Amino acid sequence: MLDKEIIEDLADFLKVPYQEAYNRVSEYTTSMLKPEWEKHGMEIYQTSDIYLYNLAKWNSGEGFKKRVELFHNLKTTRVLDFGGGIGSLAIQLARQKCEVFYYDLPGRLRDFAMFRAQKHNLKIVFIDDLSTWKEQFDVVIAIDVLEHVKDLDTAIKLISDSIVDGGALCHVDNFGPQDIYPMHFDYSNLLPKLFEKHNLTAVGNIWAAKNAYFPACLHANQPSYGMGGLWCGTRSTKSEDPVVAYQDKMLDTPEGREKLHKEFLKDAKKNKWDIVLGIPIYNDIHVNLTLALCEMWLPEHHWLIEPSGLVEVSRNRIVSKALESSKPWTHLWFIDSDTIPPSPHALYRMLLRDKDILLGLYSFKQTPARWMIRKDYVFKKDDKLTVNDSRWLPICDPREPFKIFPKYKDKVIPVTGGGAGCMLIKREVFEKVPQPWFKVDIAEGTLDHTGEDIYFLEKCAQYGVQPYLDTSVICLHMDGRTSYPVASELKIKE
Repeated sequence: MLDKEIIEDLADFLKVPYQEAYNRVSEYTTSMLKPEWEKHGMEIYQTSDIYLYNLAKWNSGEGFKKRVELFHNLKTTRVLDFGGGIGSLAIQLARQKCEVFYYDLPGRLRDFAMFRAQKHNLKIVFIDDLSTWKEQFDVVIAIDVLEHVKDLDTAIKLISDSIVDGGALCHVDNFGPQDIYPMHFDYSNLLPKLFEKHNLTAVGNIWAAKNAYFPACLHANQPSYGMGGLWCGTRSTKSEDPVVAYQDKMLDTPEGREKLHKEFLKDAKKNKWDIVLGIPIYNDIHVNLTLALCEMWLPEHHWLIEPSGLVEVSRNRIVSKALESSKPWTHLWFIDSDTIPPSPHALYRMLLRDKDILLGLYSFKQTPARWMIRKDYVFKKDDKLTVNDSRWLPICDPREPFKIFPKYKDKVIPVTGGGAGCMLIKREVFEKVPQPWFKVDIAEGTLDHTGEDIYFLEKCAQYGVQPYLDTSVICLHMDGRTSYPVASELKIKE
């Protein structure tokens, strides 16, 4: 079944009746490519109408639709459609309110794509020369493009130069067969070398990250899953925790993922989950957090984003605005702008735990690797705290920070402290615990201080609210071009 909108656009572009455009596309076969290729060579994309019919038919089919499903949840992101063809993906992204840029060779395909954007009144920026373009993009998408490029080295350099540090390339390739598609080049062996040459690190089969935000130990040892997210967590299909084992098994296949998503929607409706996503801003929002949230399964929700030079101010403003809202929300999910939770399931898993306060697991931005879990403070009768010698709980060998000791792996454990970068809090907690909720507590006459996250958790405990941490919700903690935890040589005993 041909896409009606594409055929209507093509008919208008060619100035022919709809039925004639329909017939030209429906009667097209791949056998028509070879004689056109022999006649036009590389100019086939610019001068021959044969590729209009090819892409109109291809963009109408299930194969193309399956590819662009990857980006259905991508919103408010700065995206370059590299080799955008007749513009179908760019149009989809523009309708999803992304900031969309299109780049392809000048000629019939580009002219038709531009015609379609104007006809449908969509804001798509058409780039004439990417080599002189100064702005960069969060994501570059190249769907069935790289096999058509004559000079792949130059193309990959152009792509890499156009991606922000920490941004991503999504490439779906078809490096054969040349007997059917004579214009295809087989770059299957060359592509990994060019990625390395131009600062791109492969993440799975179709994604690549700019400037290696992900440490080698993560790629070497931690299988990831998910579609469209660069950080999707680590699989625990043999976990002793039934929730983790079941979810991760489901997430391992497209069919299982779809089934689990339906279960999430059912649970969200049953439990009337309504979430405030609170992001305190004291730097920029990391692009990989944006990607993770685009893929995240979310129930009813709204956003509160508060910039401030002091994170405690941002957090208190978010809580106050949430409580002042007439919206009947049930939970506040704090996500720091430099924290990358596992996608798409992190929030679903945390909601199922049903705790008043639940933290995700992430590490300090330092080596040796240390996760933010504190269990060793105890309250005295006068509510002052005393410390024993092991303030932060060692749960791994720093040489393998994602290989958590069995004693702590996939556990929901009571804590006295931890980082607030991924923290889910029930609404009633803020109604029970008085202001200020967050405060950097500096000891008088000293430089010693307690962070606003520890202050909040200690105060909640004083009012009878026990915080917990889920070691199966493993987040990355970003600092420039480094994602923590980073493997280090210092060994500690279990």
